[in-house]
Amino acid sequence: YYVEQNKDLDKFYISVFNINGAHALVYTKLLKLLDIPVLIITDLDIKRTKGEKDNYKQISTLANRKTTNQTIKAFYHTDEINSIPEFLKDDNIYVAYQTKVGRYIPTSFEESYILTNYDNSLVNSILKKLKPQLFKERIKTDVKNNQKNSYWWQVKLSNDKSQFSNEILYNLIVNDKECLPVMPRYISNGLEYIEKSLSEDM
Repeated sequence: YYVEQNKDLDKFYISVFNINGAHALVYTKLLKLLDIPVLIITDLDIKRTKGEKDNYKQISTLANRKTTNQTIKAFYHTDEINSIPEFLKDDNIYVAYQTKVGRYIPTSFEESYILTNYDNSLVNSILKKLKPQLFKERIKTDVKNNQKNSYWWQVKLSNDKSQFSNEILYNLIVNDKECLPVMPRYISNGLEYIEKSLSEDM
């Protein structure tokens, strides 16, 4: 949807494949052989302790943190991400993953999307539709509570990822463009890389 809305990107033949970003590294040789701009969108997958998971701890720093994401480990050559840059690049391949949003560092698309759009009415209507009772109990009447509960939302949406994405897509298509949520920065930056790379190749 976002590619189609970009007039510059929409004029190129861009293919999108759902291959599970954490395992994208198996295609590295093929992607380099093709020698075309490639964007891999994956999750930062920060390793948490059981206590952090049980208490839905938000992550605000990468100090002493590790990733469990195999693609990131392959391109960054280590699982220690305390000083990882905002993206990784190897020849024609750009690897995008979550970056800090406000005070917190999200570790999934869902968490990043909610943090980025915590006060967006459309996003909140989707959350309320998918989890009405949980929304009422946890967020109550103040959508700012989404900020300190983004990881909690990630966990609660773990079995509803497809439904969450489909609801977003449907609402992006049918609603007024002025109230639409924005794409998380790590993805929009990756799309900018693709746009710039393709334009330079023309």
